[in-house]
Amino acid sequence: MIQPSLNFESLTRRSDPQSSKRAAKEVVENGTVRNHEEIIVDLLRMYPGSTTKQLASYGPLDRVQIARRMKELEKKKVVRRASEGSEDCKWWAV
Repeated sequence: MIQPSLNFESLTRRSDPQSSKRAAKEVVENGTVRNHEEIIVDLLRMYPGSTTKQLASYGPLDRVQIARRMKELEKKKVVRRASEGSEDCKWWAV
């Protein structure tokens, strides 16, 4: 189970405009972030060692939507990554 992302401020930078901060707050409050995180973790359980591009081809989210969530999922220790040399970063569910 993924812990909720209640801190919408972690999705924005200090230098971001207020409109970006409002949008971040909205996607946290309406459940979009949590929904995306659950989809990503489910996909990684089915397709371990996938890149964000591969995950996008397997599910309903695009590569950018997936890439935006990976840092927070990694911080929560829900996913881990590995890359070798110039290869694309590959992800696993923990």
